[in-house]
Amino acid sequence: MKKIQNWMLAAILICGIGIFTSCSSDDESAQEQADKNRAVFIEHTRATLKDLAENLHFKSWPNMNAFLQYFNKTVLLNENYNKELSKLFNQKISESIKPVEAGSDLEAMGYQNQATIDLTNFNYQLTVDNGTTFNVEPSEELRIKMYDAEKNVNFDLLFQASGATMPLLSRTLSKNGRAVIILVPQQFKFVLSNDSDGKMRPWLTGTFNNRMNKSQERSYYDIAEDEWTIDGQTVTGHAGQVVTFTIKQDPTTHKAYNSFNFVLNGRQMIDMSLTASNVTGNKDFPTLDYSSGILDLLAVAIDGNNIDEAKLTLLDDLTTTMSISDMSKLLRLEKEYRKAGRNYADKATIEQYTQQFNELAKAEITCKGINQTIPMRLLTAKVGLDWWALYGFKFADNTDYVPLNELIDEESMQYVTNIADHSVEPMEQGVIVVRQLLQYLQNFVNGFKQQQGQQQNP
Repeated sequence: MKKIQNWMLAAILICGIGIFTSCSSDDESAQEQADKNRAVFIEHTRATLKDLAENLHFKSWPNMNAFLQYFNKTVLLNENYNKELSKLFNQKISESIKPVEAGSDLEAMGYQNQATIDLTNFNYQLTVDNGTTFNVEPSEELRIKMYDAEKNVNFDLLFQASGATMPLLSRTLSKNGRAVIILVPQQFKFVLSNDSDGKMRPWLTGTFNNRMNKSQERSYYDIAEDEWTIDGQTVTGHAGQVVTFTIKQDPTTHKAYNSFNFVLNGRQMIDMSLTASNVTGNKDFPTLDYSSGILDLLAVAIDGNNIDEAKLTLLDDLTTTMSISDMSKLLRLEKEYRKAGRNYADKATIEQYTQQFNELAKAEITCKGINQTIPMRLLTAKVGLDWWALYGFKFADNTDYVPLNELIDEESMQYVTNIADHSVEPMEQGVIVVRQLLQYLQNFVNGFKQQQGQQQNP
């Protein structure tokens, strides 16, 4: 897996750097221009990779990984937490129940009564007791207090709801002739603090902005039928690390859009986006945990989808674009390919996978400000003692594709390895942090027990 990550990252990092060297308009012979391009390519490659190796770091994410494990165990996967929230929801329901309005769409659906839960006024503090149970008390905001005894660290996760609200029909809580409407705020702000340095201070802050569009005229929104977009950003408290994101799902078109942008010390280092078509009918946000690898992360995020367009931009300049016609088949082949590689498969065996990959995936790379596109295609190439499916690039001065391992030198590859070692896992964690907090909010908004396909009838 590490080799695959390194070579994938190398392909993305390096393939576009040579574009600067392949667009010359000088009246030189093809061979002279090719030699010049190759020399300048290596020079630019070394300089850029050195820059990235020295600056692409995520110093705070190892600690974030530890928090993710604790948050998973203590909150997301803790039935006691769900039970406590269910009690609070039921309390709000009993306090607000009333007959439905005569002639309303809720009455037309068969509901006789309705209740309302206003998340802008859902103010409780839940404190973890012994790592399993929760003490609940009124608070000015929604707050979760946790203590990780193993790390001897206190965590304080604060959510503040603000803005206008959107009435969302909870299919989970609506039953027995009673409709439950949850008022979802336009914005959630959160602050995650800890005392790892002996003093409680903000560690991660951020915002989630909610936008919904109704697929038909009615008095409420429905997550199973309406387009829902969540965007915002997270900011680390001390390392100049910012993640901005957008997650959009539209059940009416079966389309999903995800984007994540990483900024370090004011520099836009990595920008990822994904547009997918759903082919299974699953409308839930995907679930990620702290153990996900970069390929596992991709597989879960696009489970049941085909990739209309995936983009990865580095340093606000080099953009790799890819589409995948049958994602399920590609992921299945990728697992077989990895197994074959571990068993020292010969060239003919790897070539079969290479050809199938090329049938399913199309890729190219562009450079900002230069009107040229470089096609990319997988080639079967030998790396050390093993055969690999590596990306090759067709530059303007080449008649065929050139495999990646023929374009870079050993020193540059060492930079790539450094970048992969220092940034791949933290990038995974950055996406997973956002996804976990979104999963928490999604469960919170939907009453914690919603399962698509098992909606309650009136």
